[in-house]
Amino acid sequence: MSKYRAAIASGEAVLISALNKLLVASKTSAALEEQAQSSAPSHDVTVSPTPDQAMINPQIVDGTTGIAPTLDAPDQTPDVGTLVMNSDGRSKFIGQSASFQWLRDEINGYLETRPPSPTRLQASEGFPFHIHQPGEFSALWERLPPKDEVAYLISCFQRHIAWNGSPILESDLSSILDWLYDLAGTIPEQQSMAFQRLALVYIVLALGSMLNMEVAADDPASRCFYKLSQECLVSGKFLVHNSLTTVQTLSLMSKFTAYAGMRDLAWQIRGMANRIMLAMGLHRDGESWNLSEKDLEDRRRTFWEAYSTDVLISSNWDRPGGLHPDLFDTKFPKDFDQGTGFEKQRCRMAVLAQEALQESLKVRSNYDKLREIWHKILDVESAIPFQLRNRTALMFMVSKYQTLAEVEANTPPASTNLQLVFQSHDLIDVASTLILSMFRPYFVHAVQAPDPAKSVYAEAYLAVIERSSMLIANLRSLHSIFPLISTRHWFFWNHAFAGAVTIATICIANPGSPLVDQAMRDLNSIISLYTNVQSGVPQSLLKRNLQWLLELRAKGLENIEAFRAGQPSETISPAATSEETAEHLLLVGWRKKLVELGQRDAAPFTENCQETDLSGATFNVPGFDFLPQLLGLTAEGSQFTTEFDSMDMLDFGFMPE
Repeated sequence: MSKYRAAIASGEAVLISALNKLLVASKTSAALEEQAQSSAPSHDVTVSPTPDQAMINPQIVDGTTGIAPTLDAPDQTPDVGTLVMNSDGRSKFIGQSASFQWLRDEINGYLETRPPSPTRLQASEGFPFHIHQPGEFSALWERLPPKDEVAYLISCFQRHIAWNGSPILESDLSSILDWLYDLAGTIPEQQSMAFQRLALVYIVLALGSMLNMEVAADDPASRCFYKLSQECLVSGKFLVHNSLTTVQTLSLMSKFTAYAGMRDLAWQIRGMANRIMLAMGLHRDGESWNLSEKDLEDRRRTFWEAYSTDVLISSNWDRPGGLHPDLFDTKFPKDFDQGTGFEKQRCRMAVLAQEALQESLKVRSNYDKLREIWHKILDVESAIPFQLRNRTALMFMVSKYQTLAEVEANTPPASTNLQLVFQSHDLIDVASTLILSMFRPYFVHAVQAPDPAKSVYAEAYLAVIERSSMLIANLRSLHSIFPLISTRHWFFWNHAFAGAVTIATICIANPGSPLVDQAMRDLNSIISLYTNVQSGVPQSLLKRNLQWLLELRAKGLENIEAFRAGQPSETISPAATSEETAEHLLLVGWRKKLVELGQRDAAPFTENCQETDLSGATFNVPGFDFLPQLLGLTAEGSQFTTEFDSMDMLDFGFMPE
């Protein structure tokens, strides 16, 4: 049998060697043919790795299948694939194991499919923006505002949006704008790319208009620019003619729809951008194809902006998303090492968020694995540059900083630099939201125990409480520095709301907890903030959230008063005695609920299953008790009490829309 297996292995080696030679010869011949025809200005260029890189990686098959494993075979670095680039900026990527049909077509320069009929619109061209007919370039170009107005809106974009990362450099955007105005309405030769560049400018104007503090947040001009960007994309046939401009425009369009309250649409557009990004091979670093420095850096920047945002949005939705880190090798752009260092830290968080999603969304997730990811997040947080640390939020990180003096020694004083302020608050928001979503199911399990601090999930329980307080403090701090512009960045408010709901859970589900007073102070402070900003909040969702928080606080106070009046037995979990409490836990955890359209009072879906026995499980709980610090009860007094922690906010009326 061993001789038989050896013969098979030998035959496979011969076949693989022959395929390698055939593939290398085919690519070399095609490359020579491309070089000979390179005088054509619009001809496609196929960029392939050198022949010694084009190696097929033999898969090692387990011996149970009848093929002996090769235990001493070294790991191979597979061919990174083929990149086809057009002179006008379009590109297409074909993986190393693609069908020979795809390889043949792409190597021979067939970048485009058959041109559409000039008199009939193909169904795919208007998808998904419901544009029935492509527009004329001159007509869409004429909708550009005067150049000075455009410059102002772009400055609004750069100041109020680009601090969070932008797929395009300001200098490149300026060059595109100059090129468009130099056209003076004339029709360019390469119309598809001209349409896409115009689409990019319009979506930047849409975001700049939305964040223009001189007008209302719902100013109709922003929607108008957004519609123009859609029409330009469709007219540029972006689903067929893929370019960096395509991905950049879709990334910003996804951001616009999220800011406009259309977050379902934002998710779909983000997915479309990712598909095109993969089709262009942005997930493979351009060094493999010896690209120019400019092309290399642009591809890296576009990839990391699209990837990181997709992963963080997926984490918020708790949906699968993003590429596994093993599936891409794109490096950070060099300019990530310049400036504040924010982009690199945010992207590192995104990689960990993807790792957390991969684990937490499994049918059976591993708590210890999530704890490992949690510690990685803490390590990345510890590496945040000094100038990007947020003192106010870190006052509530009592698991790390035992005293206020430690916080002050490790954080800079409050700044009024808008970029630094928003970036420092965003890093707290990203890390805390990630930990909150990752551990919240275990928090729900622990909070129903008579003493959650003694639960096997105590570490997750305490981490969720800490991060919820940090999210609330983070929002209060940001709003205290920039009260106007902070109201337009929806995610700070939504994530603080998630923290507030979690904090309310302690009061509702475990009113005998020693943490309820601190939890109620946090809840009161965010209710006060929500109430004060109602007139300036552009999204009705935030107003509905206020009503929800008021109801949660009322229920929490009711449960706390009942507990303190009746003093129920400590051996009975308060969470198990109330249907209303169970209803609240549906909001924060894993419990299932049957919801029929149009039915307000949905019935909980119960499963007949037994509790998993975790009595033998062991976990590394921190060696210190930070509950007193979280309550502000240290030997030195109430160190962590800030101006936000007041108890004079118990009666707030809901301001209707």
